[in-house]
Parts: sequence; C-alpha cells; structure tokens
Amino acid sequence: MIGSQTRAWILKSLNKRRYTISELSRLLKLSKPTILYHLKILERSGYVRKLKNGRKWTYYELTDLGRSLAKILAPITVIMAIIAVITRVEKMRVKPEFTVEKGVVPSVQRTPVPAPTLPPKPTGGFPWIELIGILVAIAVVSALILIHRKRKR
Repeated sequence: MIGSQTRAWILKSLNKRRYTISELSRLLKLSKPTILYHLKILERSGYVRKLKNGRKWTYYELTDLGRSLAKILAPITVIMAIIAVITRVEKMRVKPEFTVEKGVVPSVQRTPVPAPTLPPKPTGGFPWIELIGILVAIAVVSALILIHRKRKR
C-alpha cells in the first residue's frame, strides 16, 4: 500500500512519465537507496513496474493499478491541504491567557504554582476538523475498496 508520503510523491511523479532511480532522487530530493526502497514496495504491491530496455538504465513506470491510485491521490492531497489550513486557522483563533504590554515588566508572584492543567476546549461552533477528518477517512476507504476490486478482475 501507500503508507508513506514518499510513495505518494513517487506515484504522482511516475504518473507524468517514466523515471530512473537517479531522476526520481533528484526530483524528490531523496537519496537513491530511499527511492529504491519505496519503489520495491510499490513494485511488490503491483503499482509500479521495472523496465529494462537492454541499456544500462532501468526505468520505472506505473501499472494500470498504479495509474488509478495516482488519480485518487490528487483529490486526497487537496483535502489534506485544506485540513492543514483549517487546523492552523483554528490554532490561531485561541488567544493566549498571558499578555505583556510593550515596555511594562510583569510582576512576579512568589506563591506556589499549581500543577499545569490543559486549557479547556473551546465551546461553540461546528467541529469542522472532525467532520473533514471523517470525510477524508471515508474517501480513502472508498478508494482502497475500488482499487481492491480492480485488482481482483
């Protein structure tokens, strides 16, 4: 299966054209052993095939199953980017409890400090992050079921 961002990047790259290990290494800015490791996993899974054309270069290309998976990865990547943006916006909405005015030195209390506690969760509003997470999970499971069915044919 995919299981890592590196394999997803490799699939997206190979969806454009065939590549050698060296080309993928330069393109993705990863070492050749790392690329080879992930290519072997993808090859065993049936998403990628090795092409030897009698020359010293070995190219890798997507199988039909790999192409269908690469098409599914594009919308999933967009959804994950949206989730990341929403998460950052939600974190920015939380106001710090302690603020210091410019030029003012805060006074220090000499009383014992209680054990730290987690701040309460913000109340109100719709739980967008949870909803989007559930939708992404449903999309991924649906995609995997479709790929599994195609593989059985």
